[in-house]
Amino acid sequence: MPRGKVKFYDVHKSYGFITPDDHKEGDKDIFVHFRELQESGLDFLGEHQKVSYELKEVKGKSIACQIKLLEP
Repeated sequence: MPRGKVKFYDVHKSYGFITPDDHKEGDKDIFVHFRELQESGLDFLGEHQKVSYELKEVKGKSIACQIKLLEP
């Protein structure tokens, strides 16, 4: 299960991005939508919060799902 840190999450826009732990220069951050948070039993992600997640393809793009909070 990949791990990363929340780059940002905007509650008003209902989405954010996770920077994977194995992020290399030029790699894209992982998109996360509020719907995936709800399905994971979460309501909010805080900036720099450590998480684990799975990836799924939606309309040809990878998004985070099955998100779990990790201890700091």
